[in-house]
Amino acid sequence: MNVSVKIYKKEGTYTDKNGKEKQFTNFYLQCNDKIIPIEVKYFPNEKFEGRDPGYQGRVAVLSLLAETMPEKDKTVDVNTETGEVI
Repeated sequence: MNVSVKIYKKEGTYTDKNGKEKQFTNFYLQCNDKIIPIEVKYFPNEKFEGRDPGYQGRVAVLSLLAETMPEKDKTVDVNTETGEVI
């Protein structure tokens, strides 16, 4: 069985409930033809006054490894031997 695994990211902006525009990055894991969303969790720590000092690092590592997710309405050609997007 040949398994192809890729990490994708989707970046954009949204408006929060106070009307302020904020940026987001969503991550997805592709296993063959299935897309699985990945949530980077925030773990508040009392030792760091409720902050999670490792959160930005986890997001940065995934951002470096992830390719930008192709648009839904565009056809993506995939090399069946390597699983690479052409």
